[in-house]
Amino acid sequence: MNRITKLGIWVLMIALLATAAWAVSYQSLKFQYMQMGKTLRNTDASQTLTIGQSGSVLVCTNASGTSTVTIPEATASIEGVFYTIVQTADQDLTITTATANNNDFTADDAAGCDSVTLTGSNHKIGAVAYVIGVKTASSTWQWIVTDLNPEGTITPGAA
Repeated sequence: MNRITKLGIWVLMIALLATAAWAVSYQSLKFQYMQMGKTLRNTDASQTLTIGQSGSVLVCTNASGTSTVTIPEATASIEGVFYTIVQTADQDLTITTATANNNDFTADDAAGCDSVTLTGSNHKIGAVAYVIGVKTASSTWQWIVTDLNPEGTITPGAA
């Protein structure tokens, strides 16, 4: 074998090893919680979600009053956890944590509120909340809630 052939084989082997190393590192870098979960259905007035249900889409169909969704307290374990919550009935949708007065939410220019309600006279059906746990600049954890309906109304609960 001449030098050029040997060099070509070495370059090919290095390229293959680099590709394999990239594939392994890519797999290890995938976010644990950024995998889409199951679609959950709720016909009652309340639903409690867990960290293990991160990525789930919760469809609320309760037609006899406000749907209340309880999510975990805002601690270090919620960073990167996310939910999509859909309201299919003509009712308000409230998102809260189990402990009152924790100031766990940031929504609609209100940091440190206790709950968030998606409401609106003509925009309850089809309201979609996207909820994600983040670490803030002040090194606390918060649930950020957005209404994906541009015509919807987010009402922050008391701070």
